[in-house]
Amino acid sequence: MATAYINKIGTAVPAYDVHHPFIDYGSSLLASEREKRLFGAMAERSQIEHYYSFLQPNLTNIALGTRGFYQRERFPDTRQRMQFFEGHAFDLAARALDDLGLDAFKDDVTHLITVTCTGFYARGLDVDIVERFGLKPPVERTILGFMGCYAAIPALKLARHIVRSDPQAKVVIVNLELCTIHLQETEDIEQILCFLLWGDSCAASLVSAEESGIELQSFHAVIPETWDQMLGGSARSASTCCFRGKWR
Repeated sequence: MATAYINKIGTAVPAYDVHHPFIDYGSSLLASEREKRLFGAMAERSQIEHYYSFLQPNLTNIALGTRGFYQRERFPDTRQRMQFFEGHAFDLAARALDDLGLDAFKDDVTHLITVTCTGFYARGLDVDIVERFGLKPPVERTILGFMGCYAAIPALKLARHIVRSDPQAKVVIVNLELCTIHLQETEDIEQILCFLLWGDSCAASLVSAEESGIELQSFHAVIPETWDQMLGGSARSASTCCFRGKWR
């Protein structure tokens, strides 16, 4: 049976570093001075220095960003967030795929797996990728959604099974999230702190039986009986999922 490898990885982020502007904006959402100080201290101790967004920072008293995407008491609804996703997601995916060098092997791609939980649209990110890069019509497309940061593991696991069953397969995985379009207007310090953890980014990878890169050996999950902590927006982890592999 064939062995699967992550042969190459490409990445992309938007132009705007919003970490420090959001710290100022997040603090302004909190009611008490004590919470503002606590928020600032925890943001500093997080040791996060940068995260990126398509929202150009321009902090005012009523909005975050030059487009006023987050205006006080007028935060966008789901439709507006999905429209924003549709307008920006493909550009980010295309840049990650360019970084991967997809054009050089596009005719050999047999499977495309797209992974996201922060946005969907019709006709779909996968269809746009196929058309923009000229992938062959028989390419098999799979969409993985609503799994959060865990989704990269099922995507790699699926790619591994595909290659093990068909050694000629070349699987492209696109992991893309626009997390910064999902801030909710709240005074809950935990919710606001969670927003500091995730930015907008994309990673694209090639998985095949070619013996180069990272060998995908196995997958497993560790669940330390903390399901009760898996709450909406919680930064606490209910499980750790990982794969075992080695460099070739």
